[in-house]
Amino acid sequence: GVDALNRESWNPLFLSAGCFLKHFRFRDLLAQATLGVPSWPNPCDPMQQVPATEPRFVHARPALDWSPIADARAPAWSGLDPAEVAVGAPGSPVQGAQFRGACGVALAWMRGTNFPPPWDDTLFVADHAMGWMQSIAVDAAGAPRTLRMFAGAPHAGSPVGGAVDPVSGVLYYVDYWVSGDEAVRKLEFVANLPPSANASPAVSYGPTPLAVALSAAGSSDPEGLPLAYHWDFGDGTTSTDRDPVHVYEQLEDVTLQANFVGRIFQLVPPTPQGTGNPDPEVLRDGDRPPVGNYEDWRQFDTFHNGDQGNEDWIGYALPAPRELAGLTFQEGRHFADGGWFRTSLSVEVGDGTTWTPVTALTVAPAYPANNGVSYETFELRFQPVAATHVRLIGTPGGSSGYVSLGELRLLATPVGGIHPARRDVVLTVRDAYNATATASVLVSLDNTPPQVAITSPLHGSAYGTLTPTVVPLTASVSDAEHAPAQLVCAWQTILHHDDHVHAEPVDASCSSTTQFEPLGCDGNSYFYEVRLVVTDAAGLATQAAVFVHPDCCMSDGPPHYCLFCSGDGSGTPCPCGAGLGGNGCPNSVNVDGGHLQARGAAQVGADTFVLEASGLPNAFVLFFQGSDQEQGGAGSALGDGLLCLSGNLMRLRTKPVVGSIARYPEPGDPLVSVRGQIPATGGTRYYQAWYRNAANWCGPATFNTTNGVRATWMP
Repeated sequence: GVDALNRESWNPLFLSAGCFLKHFRFRDLLAQATLGVPSWPNPCDPMQQVPATEPRFVHARPALDWSPIADARAPAWSGLDPAEVAVGAPGSPVQGAQFRGACGVALAWMRGTNFPPPWDDTLFVADHAMGWMQSIAVDAAGAPRTLRMFAGAPHAGSPVGGAVDPVSGVLYYVDYWVSGDEAVRKLEFVANLPPSANASPAVSYGPTPLAVALSAAGSSDPEGLPLAYHWDFGDGTTSTDRDPVHVYEQLEDVTLQANFVGRIFQLVPPTPQGTGNPDPEVLRDGDRPPVGNYEDWRQFDTFHNGDQGNEDWIGYALPAPRELAGLTFQEGRHFADGGWFRTSLSVEVGDGTTWTPVTALTVAPAYPANNGVSYETFELRFQPVAATHVRLIGTPGGSSGYVSLGELRLLATPVGGIHPARRDVVLTVRDAYNATATASVLVSLDNTPPQVAITSPLHGSAYGTLTPTVVPLTASVSDAEHAPAQLVCAWQTILHHDDHVHAEPVDASCSSTTQFEPLGCDGNSYFYEVRLVVTDAAGLATQAAVFVHPDCCMSDGPPHYCLFCSGDGSGTPCPCGAGLGGNGCPNSVNVDGGHLQARGAAQVGADTFVLEASGLPNAFVLFFQGSDQEQGGAGSALGDGLLCLSGNLMRLRTKPVVGSIARYPEPGDPLVSVRGQIPATGGTRYYQAWYRNAANWCGPATFNTTNGVRATWMP
């Protein structure tokens, strides 16, 4: 209450005109903030200013102020004069949520990019008493503009000070309270990784109505955060279930094309007498109250003091016949005295005078009659039938005998019939920090995939290794729902070379040609894969593929070997069906049969010759050599396969099958030329692999064989 004097200042009007104030008071030297020119009137003569030679000051208002009993305020102006405005109020220079506090603490500036937007380059402040922490974004002049709560009370603890590590950019602050729970806390940004979305099945198709069981069970979050799910079924409906079952239909809603018909409109007066909405338009306004709702005005009921007796009905009349197929019926309110059908639901169609029950009626879910639950929805479907009128009919329930309806929609087959249609389903998964990921699957309605069989090149055929081979690309393609012009073809030729591939550009012609380069028979593994993908207009695709191997018998240089004795039926038939050309007979793990090929050089003086058997059960395989071909290379039945060799048979080595493949020789094994006693001058020898097969695959035998390989050894 003391009006203190600044004894370092002197009033020049002292002792003049009755002025006895020798020193200015501090309040005389402090002017209030203003948008105009500050003024320091002399207390002895307001018409004169305190001399500029004296220390004069202008009040600097706080950029923000708050208290434990009042909301936070920001400085503002009323004309030229200072004013205050609540933080977050319209027109306030500082936007953000309101807060209160008792002991503000400025912690540190968070500069740089160690924190992501919007926390980067902001001032972190806290309140020691309340236990909150906020960031303040400022403008170019350093004035606060936006407040964001970083940690709401009391989660920040009791901050008393903080600083940013200049090296790491991490924010540290001291959390101290008189109870002794003191700590130095570290705030470091760790990026939230997005979740992974997985939707299945990838493709669904079939006739409508088509129930598709979808699943997001394969979705995950790398930090283990809980996920929220959102399915867009591609037909205007959605779900937040993880694993929804959605029923797709191709029916047209013709409700708005029809007029109302009903028993209630035949009574006197022809309007409901209850508390529901008397306007029948509420039946098709698109408003579907949630299950359990109690709002009368959102539904139409037929309360009429029981005048309708034991039969009540309501429906629609179309101006012209349509092929009707279903109703969507949402019940209205269940009142104490009625509002439901007493037993099961029935649907009848006709011309308004004569009515006939529909056939194959289904109701999903099953109608429970009086279960006390309002606004449940039921889907009614029946065999499509041409008619102008349809009605939902039954015995009205309750002591007053009436029914209630929230919504009633009429569904018909589309004009022109049902055609294949594509629905792209999109799954969005969201983690607790709003990071999202999406996945999509295809649903093709009233559709089946194309039928595709490649007719050229033939599967298992061979290409020459002397000159390039040009072959036609043709296929037998058909589709039950689409004309040829509605199908899209995509051919691709892929060269497999050892452990990698070389893919040619996609050819969009349904009939074309491709070229096989003369690659192979040089110790490396080469073969071509030809793929054809045919996609119809509703998104279903079928892929076919054939494999073509080099014909090493056509080679004019080393290593001079080729395949013979295939189990494809070109020679002696296999005991249990044909395999693939160039392979042996089918076995328990590979219907194409086991395959034997040779690599490297069949050269006695520089032997790199290797036999490789593939497509075999994981057991043991015996590689053996012969001096001649059995039956001229056609082979004879042996076990589940064919014996391809004859003459002087020699066992080379037994090897384990790993990953369906076995090789001889491997490091440490004797060379084939040594084990097979090939003379220094060379010669022709024949090779085959014998292996164990499942006992229940074919006949009583438990073994099978590969194709044969002929090798011409050079000196």
